[in-house]
Parts: sequence; C-alpha cells; structure tokens
Amino acid sequence: MYVRGVILQQGILAIIASIGFWIAGYPFPIVLGLIVGVLGIIPYLGPILGLLPPLVIALRMDPFHLWLFVSAILVIGVAYTIDNLYVIPVTIAGPVNLHPLRVIVGIIIFGNLLGIPGMVIAILLMAVVKILYTELFSGLESVRAIDR
Repeated sequence: MYVRGVILQQGILAIIASIGFWIAGYPFPIVLGLIVGVLGIIPYLGPILGLLPPLVIALRMDPFHLWLFVSAILVIGVAYTIDNLYVIPVTIAGPVNLHPLRVIVGIIIFGNLLGIPGMVIAILLMAVVKILYTELFSGLESVRAIDR
C-alpha cells in the first residue's frame, strides 16, 4: 500500500513537472518531468537534483534565455508545492490512515534520528507502530471485557 502510494505520488509529480516544462517551452518536457519524478523520492535533495537538468539546458541555450532559467525554478517550486500540500496527504497518508500533520512531524523526527534513510521509511514505520498500538490496545480492551 505504501509503495504503491509513493509510486503514484512520484508519477503525479512527474506529470505536473512535465506540464510545467511544456508550458515554459523546454525541449523534451516529458523526459525532464520523469527525471523530476524519479529524483523526487530523495528527501531534501530531490528538488535540487531535479532542478539541475533544466538549469543546465537553460544555461546551454544560445542565445541565453533568462525566461527558461527562471521558469525552471518556478516549475520545480510549483510542482513540489502541489506535491507537498495535496498529493502526499492523499496518496501516502490517506491509505495508511495517518493524519497529515503526524506524517510531517514523523518525517522530521525520523529524519533527525536516522538521517535520509529515516525520512524515506518514516511513514512506513509510523504505520507499523500505529497498527501495533491499535491491535495491542484492542486486545487489552477485549481482555478487560472478559474479566468483567
């Protein structure tokens, strides 16, 4: 469920970025969008790494077009804003039944404790802890009901 949500999230990010690069007039917008989608799985570094190819293309254009350079930054900014505010809560937090605020706080905590690998597995670990807690709590409630 979680892996499917991450793949869906990265696919949506790639589509949004591809549309943005197409509107901006970049050559090969779908390829650039796919690069953004694949690299987007890397916490913190994903947006920066995804921004590098369009910036290199903008810098290599002859003559230099300032619009392409600025639009690359705008496309990545808008794509990740949509991703973080709408896509992640629906595709990742929704299926594992975690509140979006808990997801954000969990990613921050696991990121501080375990670094980048902790951020990648944060939601998965939070879902496991929630399931264990829920099952343990419901098991204790059934034991109390039997004792009465």
